[in-house]
Amino acid sequence: MFTYIKNSIKGNYVEFAEPISQELNGGDLGTTFGDYTNGKWVLLSAEQLAFRTEHPTASVKEVFDMQLSARTLEQAKEEKLSEIEAYDQSSSVNEFTYYGVSMWLDKATRDGLHLRLLAEQAAGKTTTTLWFGTQSFSIGITDAFQLLYAIEVYASACYDRTASHKAAVEALESVANVDAYDYTTGYPTKLNIGSV
Repeated sequence: MFTYIKNSIKGNYVEFAEPISQELNGGDLGTTFGDYTNGKWVLLSAEQLAFRTEHPTASVKEVFDMQLSARTLEQAKEEKLSEIEAYDQSSSVNEFTYYGVSMWLDKATRDGLHLRLLAEQAAGKTTTTLWFGTQSFSIGITDAFQLLYAIEVYASACYDRTASHKAAVEALESVANVDAYDYTTGYPTKLNIGSV
């Protein structure tokens, strides 16, 4: 197959079983990117096709030059902010250990447990059962409140750290600095409650 680029063709890329003949095509063949932008058919080399396969989202210019354009500062920041969000949602941040079991209670779960504990306390109960997956934990209601408060303080500190990392990335002024920024630093030590 012979792959050509032509700017007036939808999708820009066309494959033919045989090469296009200069004579049959009225001299509409070219060899440079400038020829392509002027509407000529330009045959891609095997190397250019391999580059296109490796970089399917590359522009026609990037394929022709076999080089990706430099990322803009905004693109670098968007990528880094996405990485920060993913890290913030991962077990690297969202995890604590309770009597040897690693777990996490998201904000909605913590809020629900707080209401449950208030209701059980108002009903005169002094202990409750907390569930994590298939594992249950019997705990005094006062201790359960303290557990939730400790998790909330930890989660708030993590939130603040994530927000400060995002602000720091937004303030950076070069792609190199954005790429080098380490967003894994400064988080509080994970909670380790109880012993096995």
